[in-house]
Amino acid sequence: EYETKGAESAANATTLEKQNKALQKTTVALRAELQSILGKFDEFQASVSGSSQKHDECKTEIDGLSAQLKDLDAENLELKENSKANDLQKEKEHLQKQRDMLERLCGNLQKECAEIRQRLEAPRKKG
Repeated sequence: EYETKGAESAANATTLEKQNKALQKTTVALRAELQSILGKFDEFQASVSGSSQKHDECKTEIDGLSAQLKDLDAENLELKENSKANDLQKEKEHLQKQRDMLERLCGNLQKECAEIRQRLEAPRKKG
């Protein structure tokens, strides 16, 4: 019986050694695969980190451009208001010129009326 058990133990030991060698090979392969996966993960993490950094840079740039756009909009509004003021000033100057011309015309017409009255009164005084 000891011989049978010894033979079974030897066979069992041989089987376990084969399994152990297979597991060692598998362990080596799994470690290599793990290292490969870890390398890819590190690359991915670096890529995500770079992407995050680019996102932050773009956000900062967008915020700056938004502030600049707001300033330009305010300046544009101010210029439009100044344009309206300039238009009103031009219209005022034009109306002032018209008024001056009408005052001269009125003065000329008053002189002409006075001359006509004098001409009409002159024959009455003589006669």
